[in-house]
Amino acid sequence: MNFFGFLSKRSIRKRIKIFSITNCGLVRKSNEDNFYTSGFVPSEINLNTKKNFTYKYEKDKYEFEVMAIFDGMGGMNAGEIASSTAAKEIRKKMKHVKRIADINELINKIQDYTKSANEIIHNEATDNSKYYGMGTTFVCLAIYDNKAVVLNTGDSRGYVYDHNTLKLLSKDHTIAAEHLRNNIITYEEAKNSKDNNKLTRFLGMSPEHGNMLNSVSEVVILEKGIRFILCSDGLYGLVEDEDILKVIKSGKIEKCAEKLVKKALENGGNDNVTITVVEIM
Repeated sequence: MNFFGFLSKRSIRKRIKIFSITNCGLVRKSNEDNFYTSGFVPSEINLNTKKNFTYKYEKDKYEFEVMAIFDGMGGMNAGEIASSTAAKEIRKKMKHVKRIADINELINKIQDYTKSANEIIHNEATDNSKYYGMGTTFVCLAIYDNKAVVLNTGDSRGYVYDHNTLKLLSKDHTIAAEHLRNNIITYEEAKNSKDNNKLTRFLGMSPEHGNMLNSVSEVVILEKGIRFILCSDGLYGLVEDEDILKVIKSGKIEKCAEKLVKKALENGGNDNVTITVVEIM
């Protein structure tokens, strides 16, 4: 079955289960990642005092749900300021959204949020020299009724797992990824390139770069058993996609997420790692 496109018109609104986990890693002194899960944002204390901070959410008969992950960057503590600001802004934005007409309206609201969050972070970095150069990636799963899309800016990723296949839905915004898409370098060259972590887009960019809009994936039609993974590069930078697939295909999503964090730590844990797993039940 092809799970992309508008292949089904029936409204399913199945039960949804979400599990988010974040870990500082083995090298970093602080956690510059953050996440937003259906109205919840962790506190800075929880992010930096707990080895694994987790959050679980379940709901029946949902109309729409939004989940996001942020990976902050910048000197001093600026990275965690940027990711925290972005997470709190999307919570503020979505708090006032009570009804959605369709998936396109939800996408537009997230695009509007991205523009405002980008401006807020950029202004904070401009007004405070300690925060100069700070920014954050953004990857978001937006679900309305029986449709879902991934939106992203930066190199945090969104995957979908369905029928024993793991597919990348997001688009990396790095110099190496741009070169790969333009057939300038090969996949292996991109993977090992020194430009692999040099972002071409992120929240906090100067307005001179134009309006900030996310890349938007194809539409995924939801069916029972489909799973999504949102993650920072602390996961996929250390764990290959085929290993992510082996873990995500079976077991409770809580155990899957914990196993993925463990694999990232076993493979060096040189970055913060944050994962949100979503299952349609």
